[in-house]
Amino acid sequence: ELPPLRERTEDIPELAHYFLFRFNRDLSTGISSIAEETLERLQHYLWPGNVRELQSVIREALLRSAGS
Repeated sequence: ELPPLRERTEDIPELAHYFLFRFNRDLSTGISSIAEETLERLQHYLWPGNVRELQSVIREALLRSAGS
């Protein structure tokens, strides 16, 4: 049994970077990193939607972002 994401906050940075690079390739956004402050905020959120919610948040952030 895999615990919910809110119980595995140490996995969030790695998952976020994985989704960043995956969607960056698919969407050709040119975003190269996630700010440390952003990663900290992601780790403090409870993620009721688990990994799929994190995936959606990263994708939506890439679509709305400007710069690298």
